[in-house]
Amino acid sequence: MPSRPPVPPLPTPVEVGEAYAREAFRRLERDPRNPDALFALAVVLGVAGRRAEAIQTLTLLAEVAHFYPGLWRFKSRMYREVGDERMAALCAEAATRFAEKDGTPSPGTVRAAARRAPVRPVRRPSAPRGGAES
Repeated sequence: MPSRPPVPPLPTPVEVGEAYAREAFRRLERDPRNPDALFALAVVLGVAGRRAEAIQTLTLLAEVAHFYPGLWRFKSRMYREVGDERMAALCAEAATRFAEKDGTPSPGTVRAAARRAPVRPVRRPSAPRGGAES
């Protein structure tokens, strides 16, 4: 029986997060309104424990595409994790208000709305605590 080629080592969670952040910034440099890049960046920041920066990024996303799938639920979670139950509840309410009848808006709808939104530059977050830079 032929032997299988060795499986390459899987990237660490930190490497995956850094790769997502780099790709998000690359896309935002080309299009500061890119809702997918803004959401991906917010998720990376939130998972890394940088919830205030995640909330700021989600606020930018809300200005670009306020009905982006998952935006308000994730923003609610971030506020809950920083202990702001009032804002968490408001975001949860917005999640319900902006959801379309069939669940979520189509990606084409989100991109079209994002192209019409005003541009606000995205600042690269400071290096994560611990010294590594993404």
